[in-house]
Formats: sequence, structure tokens, C-alpha cells
Amino acid sequence: MSNKVTTLEQLKGKIFKLGQFEPSNNREFKATDVKYTTTSSVLFTDKRTFNFLKSEIRNFLNLIEIIEAKEPFKANLNDNESLPSTNNKKINLSVFEPTETQLKTQKALTDMLDKVLAGDKDAIPQAKAVCDIANTMVNMEKSQIQLMQLAIKSNKK
Repeated sequence: MSNKVTTLEQLKGKIFKLGQFEPSNNREFKATDVKYTTTSSVLFTDKRTFNFLKSEIRNFLNLIEIIEAKEPFKANLNDNESLPSTNNKKINLSVFEPTETQLKTQKALTDMLDKVLAGDKDAIPQAKAVCDIANTMVNMEKSQIQLMQLAIKSNKK
């Protein structure tokens, strides 16, 4: 089976490497869409957008390397076997009380989701801003948890 594609349309859904277009050649791109204008073609991927003059497409397609789809890992187990659990401890979170900030963030995210799902296109920039702020808050919480874990480990020594 040949991996060669002759049009940008055939590249949609495929994963490819840039070959000599990128010195390290270690990034893989998944083609998601193609748009055409009167003078150029645009290839959208999961990582970046490529713009081509019509005369550049054939050379690009000849130099890229199509990557075969990778099968997900499946453990070879007999019918009576199962993978061991990595954590058998159950943690009771009923003692966890969300902070006021966490509750406000959850409400803001839920409100924004409702607006976006209702089709309010004006809410999308605001929703993105709320998501960015929420992501920053989550990252701050993660940092605090990591610092607490380091403190607990250093106290045990």
C-alpha cells in the first residue's frame, strides 16, 4: 500500500512529518482541513497552518513523510487475568470543602458553557477568558499541592 498522496485533500486526516522542511524532523502533524483561494492553498493541522502557492504543493507532497496510524497499546491477557491496580487506597473526599473561589470559578465556567451551548457567539471571547483564568488558577493550586507534598516529604526525613 502506497503512502503517497498527490493532493492536499488526500492528506486530510493523515499524520505526517516535514522531512527536509524541518531540520529536526521530529514533529508530527495531523492534517485537519484544506481551504483554497484563487492564488494559494491553506493546509490546517493540529499544530500549525501551512500556506502554499499552487506551484509549491507538488514539491511539498513529495517531500513529506506519511506516518502510519499507531495502534493503541493493548495488554495480552488471558481471560482470567487483569492488570494490577496501581493504587488500592480509597480516599474519602467527603471531608473536602470547596473554597469560595473554587465555587465561583465552577459557577462562572458553567454559566459560560451554558451561553456557548445556547449559541451565543458574543459569549465565546468571554468564555475563553474565563477558561484561561480558570486554567491559571488550577495551575496555581497544583503548584501549592506540590509544595505541600515536598514539605511533607522533608518533614518525614
